[in-house]
Amino acid sequence: MTNAMRWMITASLLLSFGCAEVGDTSAKPDASSRGTGGSGGPSATGGGLGNGGASASGGSSATGGSTGKGGTLGSGGSSASGGQSGSGGSGGSSASGGSAGSGGSSATGGTMGTADAGDARGADAQKSDSAPFSDAGGCSTATSAQAPSGATPLRAIGGFVTRNGSSLVLCGQPFQVLGANLYYLQSYSVYEAGNLRTVADGLDDAVRMSLPVVRTWAFNNVAGGDSSVIETAPGQYSETALVGLDTTVAEAKKRGIRLILTLTNYWKDYGGLPQYATWAGASSADAFYTNTTMQGYFKDYATMLSNRTNTVTGVAYKDEPAILAWEIANELRCPTCADSSAMLATVDAMSKFLKSLFPNQLIADGGEGMDDTPGNWGTLSNTYPISGYERESYTGMVKLSALDMVSYHYYPVDWGLAATPTTTVNSDAQVWIDGHAALAGAAGKVDYWGEFGYQRGASDATRAPLYDDWLSTFFGTTDNGPLAMFWQLVPASRGADDGFACILGRDTATVAVFEKYSQPLAPR
Repeated sequence: MTNAMRWMITASLLLSFGCAEVGDTSAKPDASSRGTGGSGGPSATGGGLGNGGASASGGSSATGGSTGKGGTLGSGGSSASGGQSGSGGSGGSSASGGSAGSGGSSATGGTMGTADAGDARGADAQKSDSAPFSDAGGCSTATSAQAPSGATPLRAIGGFVTRNGSSLVLCGQPFQVLGANLYYLQSYSVYEAGNLRTVADGLDDAVRMSLPVVRTWAFNNVAGGDSSVIETAPGQYSETALVGLDTTVAEAKKRGIRLILTLTNYWKDYGGLPQYATWAGASSADAFYTNTTMQGYFKDYATMLSNRTNTVTGVAYKDEPAILAWEIANELRCPTCADSSAMLATVDAMSKFLKSLFPNQLIADGGEGMDDTPGNWGTLSNTYPISGYERESYTGMVKLSALDMVSYHYYPVDWGLAATPTTTVNSDAQVWIDGHAALAGAAGKVDYWGEFGYQRGASDATRAPLYDDWLSTFFGTTDNGPLAMFWQLVPASRGADDGFACILGRDTATVAVFEKYSQPLAPR
């Protein structure tokens, strides 16, 4: 989504939803502009830059982050549930993706098919290794991927994740996991070229927490000349910035982490559709649904990526099994549209186009899962998300033929929903989770929880039990979606927090909750 769920809503509309106007809370450089949420509806504050957008000049991050102590966290990582990492051997061949010498038993209790023993270097030495590597070429062996010292490695990438109706499948087995959002990887791969502290630390923390899927931005077209900008003008691409994206894919792959890559943004962070509108002389991001020039920019960019061979891995993007799915955009909506028909038609056309470019990878929308058909839902404490106000239609989205995965997000405080446990009668979280699963399941599509967060600035102790309750509902019902991803994982070495961040070593209660669900599910 977004790193920043923001919407501009007038005071009169807020009043029509029974909401009080809320002041702007987006002063912090890395704060998302979600606002604090009204008592009955969405925040009145408009969307400023979210977390860590590219800097306007000089190539340095907008947030910068505090340096912390540098390097990866030495403690606070997840312990293997049922197995432990080996210490690394010598003499054998390494797993695809440059796995660290691990070869121990998996967290689920089974042995790793072949111990990775081909490189006597430790995990710390391998962390900066960017030599090309090849895919394992299938699912016949379960080799271990690179892991930081003391962490149980994930399974090396071998074979694509596929869809079977409303389920995800990897190597003939159900694929249901907990993942995280690390939207900033491409920009930091440019800023830190040659010394990938933030990128390596973030992905290493994902391995420590047994998070095998990461959602991240695969676009960057913000104006201002930042060194990480990929598309500097329509059809003009920076090779340096694209190498940053190549590096992101490669660093995730060698750790056994699969990526959901988002192709543009409804919000202005990192450019997105607002920048397309500026280039096309259109009024706003909403013009995307009718403006063929803006749609052409999107198609040209996706086509370029599909034809690109990763300079680190040597694998074409369209042939890369580490890419689980392509998202059309982060949090599409069209409040100026008459209804949801224009947005649905555009997503239908773009998803078919992407399917032609990336036939081996899954196609997703990237939306918040809001709807315009209240009768398809149970009782919510605030009807805003299902009122059709944003002209989104989850009911219609699940019916689009080329979409494999249909997204939803959840920020109850921002949306004026009640932050009650799912055990409460008519719980908003229960209705939201089960409602998306029911609609997607009936259409034979995968529903996935692309982002969730409780409240900006909530304490570790406050949010952890809520997350536990939500995830218990999500993973405790067999017909619910196969993938949930929290917003957001930030390494201590980055130090930037938009108020929703989970930082390993700091947020002990929240990390413990996430590991409760991630460890038993992660592929080993």
